[in-house]
Amino acid sequence: LASITCIKNNGVLDSIAEKKLLCISPICDAIRGVEEANRQILSFADIFAEEFKNLTTCVSSLEGMTPEAEAAINGEYDVAVVGVFDANSMPGQLDIIKALEKSGKPVVAVLLRTPYDYKHVKNCDAVIASYEYTKLSAKATAVAIKNCDFRGKLPVTLPGKV
Repeated sequence: LASITCIKNNGVLDSIAEKKLLCISPICDAIRGVEEANRQILSFADIFAEEFKNLTTCVSSLEGMTPEAEAAINGEYDVAVVGVFDANSMPGQLDIIKALEKSGKPVVAVLLRTPYDYKHVKNCDAVIASYEYTKLSAKATAVAIKNCDFRGKLPVTLPGKV
């Protein structure tokens, strides 16, 4: 929990545990060592679901919008939480952010790797930096969001951050 950083919060995180949530995140291979047996498939949405019960989850592609994500965005929820993984290299994910913003519902972006992705999500209602996409950091991020307890500090200056 010590590193999870709230970069922005327009009040949406204050009572998030009481809301009906939609969580969309990219699926990602996380390689630990060179052994194929050490390969993990991670989904922030699935780990997030361990902490939040009033939740719809959707795993998306790093390349962008999927039919499943589009259906989830058009569904019923109060707040959307979306994982973003290295949007500079894989900008298709931003199609999901744009569709969520058009819904008019609050959007929480969770930066699953680099805080520099903030430039792509600065219009979201809240932005959280977890700095890595591992099971441990995903769990810590979900707990921090649930408890609205962010102890991390940005180690860098972000362009466009007020």
